[in-house]
Amino acid sequence: MLIRSIADYLEYFEGIRRRTINFAEAIPVDKIDWQPKEDEFTCGETIRHLGSVQLMNTERFAGKQQHYRGHASTLGSSKQEALIYLSDCDDEAGKLLKRLPDESLSVKREDLRGRSISAWRFLMATIEHEVHHRSQLASYLTWMGAEAPQLYGIYMEELPQ
Repeated sequence: MLIRSIADYLEYFEGIRRRTINFAEAIPVDKIDWQPKEDEFTCGETIRHLGSVQLMNTERFAGKQQHYRGHASTLGSSKQEALIYLSDCDDEAGKLLKRLPDESLSVKREDLRGRSISAWRFLMATIEHEVHHRSQLASYLTWMGAEAPQLYGIYMEELPQ
């Protein structure tokens, strides 16, 4: 098992989410509905999708029925509203996880295909999903001509040679 405690997971995910928010905050306010091409997520849809999937995976981890709340603009149409939705989802997921014992990590749960997997895998899937969409936001920023933040606050040119 890769995750040893819920508290450790929450601490680790907090750093991942903080870096994602840095990228989301770099999106120009007037570009929240920007998308690289038709049928791709907009910046706002990506932010809202991250929150909805985090909640869905956390619910499944906790043994509840998975429910995808969607990524529609009704969940937060402006950049600020989308970030509030993401924060609200994060708060709700954190509260749910903090109520559960660490033993919940090893419980078997069914995934969306009906396969039995260890519950901790839903938390790992949330991490992988977050990183994937953060990378999308980084690409979006570049394609729209905005500067993407440095992931760890250092530019490649500053690395020791």
